[in-house]
Amino acid sequence: RNDSPMTTPKLPPFYRLLLVFCCAAPPFTLGAASGVVDKGSLRFSYDERGITGLGSKDDPFGAEVTSPEQPLALSVHYKTAGGDWMTNRNRFQLIVSPETNTLQYTLSDTNSPLRIVQTFSTDGATLDWNIDLENLANGATTIGDLAVNIPSVGPMGENPRQIFEHGFIKHQFISGHGSFLYFVRASGAGPFLIVTVRPGTRLEYFGGGGGRGGGGQVSIHSALTADNEKGGTWRQPNTFLTLGAAGAKDSQAHYGFRLQFAKTYDAMREVLFQEGLFDIRAVPGMTVPLDLPARFALRTRASIDGIESEFPAGTKIRRLADPQLNTRLYEVSFKKPGENRLTIVHDGGRKTYLEYFVTEPLETLIKKRSAFIINRQQIHDPANWWDGVFGPYDMKNKVVRTIKDPDIFFKRMGYNLTC
Repeated sequence: RNDSPMTTPKLPPFYRLLLVFCCAAPPFTLGAASGVVDKGSLRFSYDERGITGLGSKDDPFGAEVTSPEQPLALSVHYKTAGGDWMTNRNRFQLIVSPETNTLQYTLSDTNSPLRIVQTFSTDGATLDWNIDLENLANGATTIGDLAVNIPSVGPMGENPRQIFEHGFIKHQFISGHGSFLYFVRASGAGPFLIVTVRPGTRLEYFGGGGGRGGGGQVSIHSALTADNEKGGTWRQPNTFLTLGAAGAKDSQAHYGFRLQFAKTYDAMREVLFQEGLFDIRAVPGMTVPLDLPARFALRTRASIDGIESEFPAGTKIRRLADPQLNTRLYEVSFKKPGENRLTIVHDGGRKTYLEYFVTEPLETLIKKRSAFIINRQQIHDPANWWDGVFGPYDMKNKVVRTIKDPDIFFKRMGYNLTC
């Protein structure tokens, strides 16, 4: 997705990955360049590349959610004043420290302007992933992209067991400081892996390349990649990060994520609540007609400062009586068709976004859709047996596709033309 030319330094930037294990359970010692961490309800592997094969010991199928081949990864694009964009390369030198139960992955370049330290810690129930950046240069360093990748095992192959019991699909709510991801087995059976941002960390963008399981990158900063993306209309801010000169107050930055398992959807909602994010319920949904008010409830431990509308003149927000402790209920009406964003301002200026889409009244939509189907999609050809069939409408070429003119609907896709 990033088409901009970039140059990579001859030596990779200084890069440190520190893995620290808490001692809430009986301690274990890391004494090899690779191994398996089996603690509490979590199990995962480590080697010179990083952390792989994260799974829950409570999983009835013994599945690993994250890839056993691809590690959790961090991607950084950065530059100094007047320089070219550079990127880290995930090639690590592993140093094992048995006395402190740490794994240290180091890419060192004494001339690099940037120090990156990742710290993983587990208490057996959660796996925390902390990221610390520090500028070592005498001048400012700009971060154009900062993204993490959690590669999952997708529902692939022909074996039903691999597809439905050991294959997972990613779902995500990329929405500022309230962002989270979760991975669901293709069969829908729990437990589910849920990834939440830690306080102060936000996600603003996501990229492709995750494969069938939907891994792919999610971005903390994304201005470089987004500026080079010519398609789409992404509506959240894409940001750079500027780190001040070495030693300055703004020369460092910290981000964090927490990975844990939940047995049910309700348990995932409870995780969101406990982590200070938002358990959101919206009725009738996030697509609403102009003449119908919508309601949404926010169950949260966050301190809500207010709800801001994208179009104040055309949006009415009314707070209703709280239905229960720690839950706020709102009613909203929109007068502007199309995309409408509400911003939850919370915890002293943090922001989480609700993206609504507003349509014409339902009666109007039904009439327009019915007329389109009858006038554009029903085939009128008495000479052939498919007379009266409703075919798929090709919006690009403005024609209805038939058996005589199938375009992309051939072989096994032919049923689309005869249903």
